Amino acid sequence: MGAAAVTRRKRALWFVLVASLPRWAAGAAFGLTGAPWLGHVSGTLGLLVALTAGYAAFALMLEDMRGEEVLPIGRSGPAHAAVEGDLAVQLRNPERAAGVRRTL
Repeated sequence: MGAAAVTRRKRALWFVLVASLPRWAAGAAFGLTGAPWLGHVSGTLGLLVALTAGYAAFALMLEDMRGEEVLPIGRSGPAHAAVEGDLAVQLRNPERAAGVRRTL
């Protein structure tokens, strides 16, 4: 549950992690008990995880291709401001951007 707490701001990833936790629990319970119904529950939850991850990946791919948000993925905070804001918002704090060195 710690990983889900860390990714709460990145809602698409958070949904994938939260959907996968019960799937792994059902899979572990099926492995321990061998109860057939737990195998079905685990498989159904696995499909839910696959659909959630597929939606998130497809939404991000469309956004990358079009340069704008097409499908909602639940951005919040600085990520939402960067996508919805203007160029000034995106260029704020360039010294902290990925790939920028602190010293040479």
